[in-house]
Amino acid sequence: MKDNGPPADVFPYRLVGGVMAGMGLILGAYSLHLAYVHIPSLRDIFVDFDTTLPPVTAFVVRFCWLPCAIALLTVIAGVASAIIVRRAMLTTSCGLVLLTFLAVVMTHYALEQPWVALIESISGS
Repeated sequence: MKDNGPPADVFPYRLVGGVMAGMGLILGAYSLHLAYVHIPSLRDIFVDFDTTLPPVTAFVVRFCWLPCAIALLTVIAGVASAIIVRRAMLTTSCGLVLLTFLAVVMTHYALEQPWVALIESISGS
């Protein structure tokens, strides 16, 4: 099926596009908090560790701007899908919201890895 023109009723498309843009803004604000508040404070704590960081944590600490960039793409795609009423743009926007959510979850996972390793070494399990 070709995506040649806008559908007859554009309200649902614009509504979903607006919701995707809003979710992108929320995830973007949170990833900005991670990049500029949470990760720098943890970076200072990780310096005191006498061991090397797991590779995923080192990647997140080094490239803390990456979730913010993905969230910015999500907001742009959400606004574009609300303005340009196409199914392809709506699908792209939904996929980018999912990607942004996964990036935030992966960032949290990576930041928790050193703490889990420390707790396991203390408890001896």
